[in-house]
Amino acid sequence: MGDGVTPSGKGPEPGPAAESINLTLECAKAEWEAAFDSISEGIAIVDLDGSVRRVNRALASLLGRDVRNMVNLNCCDLFAHHRSEAKSCPVRDYPEGSQGTFEVFFPDYRFYEDSVHPIMRGGIIQGLVIVIKDVTREQMAVQEKRHLFLQMEEAARKRRIAEGDLERVQAELASVEKSATLGRLAAIIFAEVNRTMRMVSDGLQMVTGGEAGIEALTDLAKASSRCARMLKQLSRLRVDDAEAVCTIHFDQLLQDVAAELADDLRAVGATIDLKLTELPPGQGNSEQLRAIFSSLLSNAVNATQEGLGKVTVSLRRDGDFARIEFHDDGRGIESAHLPHIFNPFFSADPNSQRLGLGLTICQSIVQGHHGHIEVESEAGHGTTVTVMLPIGD
Repeated sequence: MGDGVTPSGKGPEPGPAAESINLTLECAKAEWEAAFDSISEGIAIVDLDGSVRRVNRALASLLGRDVRNMVNLNCCDLFAHHRSEAKSCPVRDYPEGSQGTFEVFFPDYRFYEDSVHPIMRGGIIQGLVIVIKDVTREQMAVQEKRHLFLQMEEAARKRRIAEGDLERVQAELASVEKSATLGRLAAIIFAEVNRTMRMVSDGLQMVTGGEAGIEALTDLAKASSRCARMLKQLSRLRVDDAEAVCTIHFDQLLQDVAAELADDLRAVGATIDLKLTELPPGQGNSEQLRAIFSSLLSNAVNATQEGLGKVTVSLRRDGDFARIEFHDDGRGIESAHLPHIFNPFFSADPNSQRLGLGLTICQSIVQGHHGHIEVESEAGHGTTVTVMLPIGD
């Protein structure tokens, strides 16, 4: 027995040191296996030829298989029917080709992906670790964002359609309104001209018959003057006369208009206060602008006829526009009438003999000069008409 040979003749028995090493290795192996199986992500260790060397319990559970029956299987056969692309294989494609992440599908209605990591030893790849990760939360977040984006795109598409429909309806309404306005305008012109022609005919009969000739001629003159005023107002609706465009100094033009109406102001006991700032000139039709300034100033003067009043005309710069305000402290306009004041032929006084084209023509001329006009008023507290016209630098 001194030669260390066991009775069986198989060699020396392991000493205490060897037993201790084996015990340590077994403990380390058990600890590694326990840690390997406790990982919640599915893990497979495979050789470079794709042979499965080891899988953890999480992966076996996902695949619905026994851990012991998965060893030595080919990983491509193990995962093929779970991949988004049947031909994709991280082992076969590694390290040249589609490396990294692949989508994997399992029957639990969650989202997974696998990634490939090399096992290196001495700078040489000895095998691969395939990790199956649950990415349901990330995928749901991506899908939610995509769904939200598609909803926003659909809402924007519907809004564009609605805006297009609205523009078409507005264009149709404008066309209908324009046609109706032209119809009313034609009716008024016909009535005025027909009335004048009847007066001319009756007057001629009276003159030739020797009956009240002077009175008949006077009525003819009034009718002729009325038709002339109407046609003059209508002629101002044309704002496309390029040859009439010239440089406009708004402060000088307003001073001239105020001077022309000085007698009317004195007749009603009203006063005018000019608050004019010298501005860069604009471009426009001088005759048309003079006409609308005169009309608006006359309206302001007429509003003060019920008693002594004051008319204020101000001019100042507002961005790229000249801001011209005509303010009176007269009787004002009823709130029910304000939405209609620019309508052709509208008059707050049903007994008025005026055509009601003044503000309509003013608006047409201002818009023809690429500006806009607005009215603010309150019954009993006066009226302010604001005209915005473009100016130069």
